[in-house]
Amino acid sequence: MNSGADAPLLLSATFALGIKYTSDTQTKIYYNASALGDVVILTHDDDSSSALKIQAFLVEEMRKLLSTPATDVAPLLIPPVPINSYSI
Repeated sequence: MNSGADAPLLLSATFALGIKYTSDTQTKIYYNASALGDVVILTHDDDSSSALKIQAFLVEEMRKLLSTPATDVAPLLIPPVPINSYSI
């Protein structure tokens, strides 16, 4: 499934196994122990000059979310650089 920049993307912090920064314009979120299975690929603007990389941003936001007692919440996150598309 591919999406443009205007479509919302709902991700589960509870089931994410890892977040990998693969390039200045791509970050992957893994939901399966296999590198080939259940991966959300975020394509974004170049974050090489940004003080906060997309990976660090997502890790910190997920850490904050998982450390609260809140359940069944879906906060709106605004990353440091625009997400152009994603694929699943």
